[in-house]
Amino acid sequence: MTFAHLPAGYILTKKIQSCCDSSGYLWLGLLASILPDAGIVYLFLNNVTNYRNVHHDYWTHYPLYWMIIGLTLYTLACFKNNRSDIIAITIFMSNVFLHLMLDTVTGNIKWLYPFSGEYHSLFARLSDILGLSFQYTFWKVKIYWTIILEIGIAAWAFILFMKAREQIVDCSCLTE
Repeated sequence: MTFAHLPAGYILTKKIQSCCDSSGYLWLGLLASILPDAGIVYLFLNNVTNYRNVHHDYWTHYPLYWMIIGLTLYTLACFKNNRSDIIAITIFMSNVFLHLMLDTVTGNIKWLYPFSGEYHSLFARLSDILGLSFQYTFWKVKIYWTIILEIGIAAWAFILFMKAREQIVDCSCLTE
């Protein structure tokens, strides 16, 4: 995915907020939806020339590390018995894993690292199933359907944003 992480994070965060009857932590969800790509910034600042391809090999794209972080945070929140903390952690971890799942659509993620160094990609699996060559698949299929998918996600997020904005405007007249 190129630009759909943030809109997808908005959609997921709004859904979790509505399920949990909460209105907070939107900023946390948006941050978490792009946080795994923090490796790009690190690699860019350290003059790694192929940082766009290498960043999926950085620890921020390894699900096991995020599982450990999530389990630790959930354990601490359960001891505190604080519903607000549990909602925040749920929003944070859900968006991190959404990022990894979206990257799995077209990119390569090592879902089983450190137990296996094998990359997993939905796009590569589809290419194998359809028997398409890499060049044909990359130029004729990958670019078009992923862009359509990303535009669809961004449009969905925009529609949700506009609906939420309308509700805020409608409610403001009630306070006058």
